[in-house]
Amino acid sequence: MQQLTILDYLDYDMQEYRKNPPMKIGDYKINSKFSKTYLMPIFEHVKTLKSEEEVRKYFKNRFYLGRGEYAPYAENRQFLVGGRSIILMLTIDSFSDFIFILNHSGTLSGGRYSIDDLVYPPDMSADKFRSSLTDVDKEKIVADLKRLSRIHSNGEFEKHILADYQIN
Repeated sequence: MQQLTILDYLDYDMQEYRKNPPMKIGDYKINSKFSKTYLMPIFEHVKTLKSEEEVRKYFKNRFYLGRGEYAPYAENRQFLVGGRSIILMLTIDSFSDFIFILNHSGTLSGGRYSIDDLVYPPDMSADKFRSSLTDVDKEKIVADLKRLSRIHSNGEFEKHILADYQIN
């Protein structure tokens, strides 16, 4: 990929992006507890990145975004930040700009990902998540996995989740 010059970056300023953004997909709120807990640490890390390649690599991660409401799985997303948005990530200073970009970027969820591979906010980890699961939480996960196996599985996905969450 060709590196951009300083003049190229003038075409990628936040004001221009706000005038003609991609379609809005997300609905993250700047001052919500969710954003402050889960998205702010991502923003703080992005501010330390120095190149487009570092931003691109960082956003290939899946990020822990709390516990599910129906069953207490580790909610996670991969943000589909690319092209113009990657360049903007290198220039923004405000959390509101960061949220605006995320709201106009897609996300991926689901799939077979280990909770050990997620990027967690400070004071959280896969082990802390596992230890936070109560017996009732584990029962809900097991019940949900049984439901899912009846719908569309040969049992391998369920075995993977039970092992990953360390549920016997």
